[in-house]
Amino acid sequence: MNDTVHFEKTLSSETLFEGRVITLTKDTALLENGKTATREVVHHHGGACILPYFADGTICMVRQFRPPVSWKRARTPLQPPSGNWKRSAA
Repeated sequence: MNDTVHFEKTLSSETLFEGRVITLTKDTALLENGKTATREVVHHHGGACILPYFADGTICMVRQFRPPVSWKRARTPLQPPSGNWKRSAA
């Protein structure tokens, strides 16, 4: 097993889109070899899912309408029951 630790240092970050669920940034990173690289990063504002596992070995999945997937495949995908984190008022 290779335990080599690698690193990148973010030099700059530009917000391209900020929405209710995600933020998209374009980052410039300094690599170990001294070169720079561009990273397109999706920041998700938090979520959680559960995977109910029953005694008989089955799991629970739900069909959730997801427009980008459903429109292309003409059906709703299966996924674990999930939701988003709600920030509480401080």
